[in-house]
Amino acid sequence: MTTRQQMWKNRCAELSAWIQDHGRPPRQTSGLSAERGLYHWLSNARRQVHAGTRSTEEADQLESAAAGTASRVATADRIKMIAAFHAEHGRLPLSTAPKGSHELELANALIYGIRPKVAKGTIKAEDLASLSRIPGAAVVRTVPDQDDTLAELTAYAERHGHMPPKGGSGTQDENRLASWWRNNSRGNPESKTPKLRARHEALLGLEASYPSKADTIFKSSLRHAEEFVAATGHLPSSRAKAVEERKLAGWLARYVAAEPAGQPEELRVRLRALAAAPTRIEHEWEANFAAVADYAASHAGRLPSSWHEDPLFSWLTVQRRALRGGKLSDARLQKLLTIPGAIPAQALAAAAAA
Repeated sequence: MTTRQQMWKNRCAELSAWIQDHGRPPRQTSGLSAERGLYHWLSNARRQVHAGTRSTEEADQLESAAAGTASRVATADRIKMIAAFHAEHGRLPLSTAPKGSHELELANALIYGIRPKVAKGTIKAEDLASLSRIPGAAVVRTVPDQDDTLAELTAYAERHGHMPPKGGSGTQDENRLASWWRNNSRGNPESKTPKLRARHEALLGLEASYPSKADTIFKSSLRHAEEFVAATGHLPSSRAKAVEERKLAGWLARYVAAEPAGQPEELRVRLRALAAAPTRIEHEWEANFAAVADYAASHAGRLPSSWHEDPLFSWLTVQRRALRGGKLSDARLQKLLTIPGAIPAQALAAAAAA
């Protein structure tokens, strides 16, 4: 064995010991110089193996070391062990398993030894076939092309008319696109490389052309609320039987209490105008008041004297009771006083004395 081969074997043994002790491969960002050195050696060693400048024996030594074991175990045998583990536990071995455990050894073999071969296409056909029979074992996670993701986000916006919702409230694909959009539109585009700046500016263009899903929902809800008020003459009620009316009432209560930041002034003006509309109770009171005024006008100033004569008598009775109980607002009292007899003098005097 040459000195070069012995050094390779020693470093592989060092790598294997590290992974067994720490349950993971060395990291480039470590605060320990020894760990960073081992990381750089491993990266360089993998490049050498990939380039074919190392022997088959040395490549097997590196694969075994990266899997956390210095012993030479054939890929086919490792796959059999993983299959047996899956059959017993109903899942793949985890990289979070206890240090030195058989499960951690299998997890490292799969993650750092077998899957890289799958990704590079260097695994034997029969080994790949065996691996594929284990659910999830042959899955290799790849980083999607950034331009493809931008195209996917653009297609989403064009198809739906808005950008995907932020905050993790969408589907899995929507959350993935929203996260990518957020990460790539941070910072000042002028400080980025030409490629990153072009991507950032493309995202700014998308944002200008397509509002967020929240903006779209806000505008749609505002329009529906305006149409409801125009049709009924009052705001939607949270106690309504209709589900859609209750939803609109909830939406209004949320946004009227605190105007949404970031919305154009034109939309906020419309929201304030909407909030000034009467409630269902206020609208019904005004409608009954107008009906009483019309009744008096059409009956020479006379008001109904019983429910049998006209149901408006019951409404007038409720208003007089409210006055006696101190629950009739001054504004409503003043309106009722414009109809002679609506509030009898004795009722008014009694309320004043109270």
